[in-house]
Amino acid sequence: MGRGGARSAIVTGGARGIGRGCALALAAAGHDIAPVAPLWSAFTTHRRAVLACFGLTMAWTAASYVYITFMPTFAAQSLGLAPRDAQAGVVFASLTNIVVVPLAGLMADRWGRGPMVVSAAGFALLSIPLFLMLVSLQSFAGLVAVAVVAGGLLGLYNGAAPHALCALFPTSVRYTALSVGYNGAVMIFGGFAPFIATLLVRESGLAIAPSFYVTACAVATLGVLLAMRRKELLA
Repeated sequence: MGRGGARSAIVTGGARGIGRGCALALAAAGHDIAPVAPLWSAFTTHRRAVLACFGLTMAWTAASYVYITFMPTFAAQSLGLAPRDAQAGVVFASLTNIVVVPLAGLMADRWGRGPMVVSAAGFALLSIPLFLMLVSLQSFAGLVAVAVVAGGLLGLYNGAAPHALCALFPTSVRYTALSVGYNGAVMIFGGFAPFIATLLVRESGLAIAPSFYVTACAVATLGVLLAMRRKELLA
């Protein structure tokens, strides 16, 4: 398929075998390749990138649901804070996130995945200490402190991750492949996060148990980030 010429080529069976080789050769030559079945292509040709997208989303969504969605209920029921104070803590986390996001975007333009690595490492190293402090203080001031730190770490990831995830895929399959990897992780690690956090507290008897879940997801995401080459995260 030429950009400026009148010639065009249709490659059948582009997901495997000879057809896949032809499609890759045309793509390497700078031509635009539009697969007929982008979902099939996402699970075959781009399966590694889909798995990377899935891994990069784990900490992002787990931390968001635990520190934003689950935290008010946790603060009210486990810490005994007033519902109004528990909700106010989320406001502080959101405001911090809003401030940090554009700064993280600027940093990502210069240092690529740097903000994402800092965020994932922060959640891996600080989640348990943050919950220990929260449970120890059981105060509105403690909740605000945790909310600000978590909001800042989320802001670092929120500002850098969208571009990094999009850069994993060519435009011909970007929407389909990205939706599979991202939404799959959100459904599993985000949608079930409140349930898992509550289950961990009930089964372990430890009020800090939700931090174990965030830490595990953050370690997994950090591993994916460190394993990937820089060029895979930058368009």
